[in-house]
Amino acid sequence: MTTARPAQSTLIPSVSVTPDQLTAANVAVSWAEAAGIAAAGLLTGALISVAGIASVFAVCAGLGLAAALLVARLRVPPLASSPERAPAVLAGLGASIRLTARQPRLRLMLALLTAEAAVVVVGARPAVRDPGHQRA
Repeated sequence: MTTARPAQSTLIPSVSVTPDQLTAANVAVSWAEAAGIAAAGLLTGALISVAGIASVFAVCAGLGLAAALLVARLRVPPLASSPERAPAVLAGLGASIRLTARQPRLRLMLALLTAEAAVVVVGARPAVRDPGHQRA
C-alpha cells in the first residue's frame, strides 16, 4: 500500500471533475482498501495452513509480477511540465528555503515533523544489552 500511495494521491484527483466525484472516489478507494486488507489476512492464514509459509511468498511474488505487467501497459500523460521549462532543482530548493524562512507556521510544522522522524528512528533502534549483565 505504501508504494502505491503517491500514485493514488496523484491519479484520483486527475480523474475527478467535481469535488463530489473526488469524495466518492476517495470513499470507494478506502472501502476497497479496507476490504482488501481483511481479505488478505484471511487468505494468508488459509494459505499458510494449507501450503506453508513459503507459499505466501510465492503467491505474493506472482501477484507482484502480474501487477507490474498490468501497469506496464498503462500510458498516462505527464503531469509535470517538460524538463526544458522546469526550474532548476537548486532554484526550487532555494525558493523552498526562502519560503520556510518567511513562514513561522511552516517552520514550526517542519520542526515538529523532523522531531517526529527523529523519535521514530531512535525508537526503532533495538535495545543494546550490556554483555556483562546477567538475568537473575
